[in-house]
Amino acid sequence: MSLTKQVFIGVKWTALTRLLAQLLNWTITLVVIRLLKPEDYGLLAIATGLLALLTIINEMGLEAALVQRKILNEELPEKIFGLVLVTNFSLFVLLYLGAPSFAAFYGEPQLVDLIRVLAINHLLYPFMVVPRAMLARRMEFRTQGIVDLIGSACASLATLTLALSGQGVWSLAWGALLETAINMAGILWVAKYWCMPSFDFRGMRDAMSFGIIETLDRATWSIQMQIDSLVLGKVLGKEATGVYFIAKDFAWLPMRKISNILNPVAFAGFSRANESDQDVGRLLLVASTILAFVAFPVFFGISSTADEVVDLVLGENWNSAAFPLAILSPIVALQMLGSAIIPALSGSGHPIVNLRQRMVSLIILLFGIFFGIPWGIDGVAVGAAIAYALGFVVQVVLACPVLGLTIREYLGAVSSPLAAASLMYMIVNISRFALSDSIGSTIQLLLTLVAIGAISFFAAAWLIDREKLVAVVHTLQRGFAR
Repeated sequence: MSLTKQVFIGVKWTALTRLLAQLLNWTITLVVIRLLKPEDYGLLAIATGLLALLTIINEMGLEAALVQRKILNEELPEKIFGLVLVTNFSLFVLLYLGAPSFAAFYGEPQLVDLIRVLAINHLLYPFMVVPRAMLARRMEFRTQGIVDLIGSACASLATLTLALSGQGVWSLAWGALLETAINMAGILWVAKYWCMPSFDFRGMRDAMSFGIIETLDRATWSIQMQIDSLVLGKVLGKEATGVYFIAKDFAWLPMRKISNILNPVAFAGFSRANESDQDVGRLLLVASTILAFVAFPVFFGISSTADEVVDLVLGENWNSAAFPLAILSPIVALQMLGSAIIPALSGSGHPIVNLRQRMVSLIILLFGIFFGIPWGIDGVAVGAAIAYALGFVVQVVLACPVLGLTIREYLGAVSSPLAAASLMYMIVNISRFALSDSIGSTIQLLLTLVAIGAISFFAAAWLIDREKLVAVVHTLQRGFAR
């Protein structure tokens, strides 16, 4: 079976199982949001902000090192398992003992038990690392997707049940822990791979070098994604943090779900392409064009209908989330394109380029956040959006030469869907101004604007670059028809 066929099959099965999981998850999440308070999500945002920074180092990039290596001996998986066990147990102890100090810093006693419960994830995670890497090396994403579907469904139902019984933020915490436990058991079952841990870490230099760079890259990205919540939690309090968290989470939600589908398959595919000396840069251009035709209309559409989306989906308690959602959504489209560059660089053996870009982008983001703080969550949203856009520019400038591309070639791959989405954005906003008085129902107005947006995007894409639109459609048809 060709690599291209394996990639499309992997995307197809991963997309199918994730879509089913998210249909249930999104439905339940919308109910849970109405049951809980902004303060609950504020506490979760502060707690997960800390855990996310530590979780990013829980496998030290060694799972990616296992997937990326061309030749794999029998001893390396055993040593990686042992090292990941030691690392995660240490993180659990650190979180358990450090929870009171962290809670005291924020003046929120509830954080003590919340952090300690969420820290249990570190005792479960090590058992998934090596089996999941073996599934990725074999490009077996169907069974892994089924496990993810079962875990997500059970966690969503548990969260809803607990929220209905008045458990507040604990419904979110216990749901997350249950999902990790089910995923661990499922991955062990379907991978059919088990090894004993080895605590002799000699001979791991190459894997550790790759893993350390990957870990630093992920840690920097995790700081980027959490730093605004951590700063807002201290400066503006938990209620404002909760509103901003929901707006940002809603904006990033489609990207996270799509990236969760594409990134594991893309990294394994780029790794195998590099192994067989295929042109990774050209493959990236094709992937970026396809992503651009999805990301730009979706996220520009969310931005142009933010008021209606918040009013209809989240309710009147969250009206102040509309502006941050409108500002952040278009930037997420750029982040989605960047998410294709990351596995291309890592899979071809250049993770250091990702790390450099992350560090520069983090510095820019910090300036953006602190610049916006005097204007509250709206100011932080504007500052963060500008910073993320500049970070994407840095990413493209650094990545193109390494992958054998020119900046002009990359921009040419994504410019026509960007132009079509920009026209769509203007048309939707003009239509709202013209129709808002004549259409009284929020849901009717939203559906009308969505229809106008879809028609205007495809019409603009057809007029701007008909050949590229047709090529993308044909590529998808050929790939998923296999």
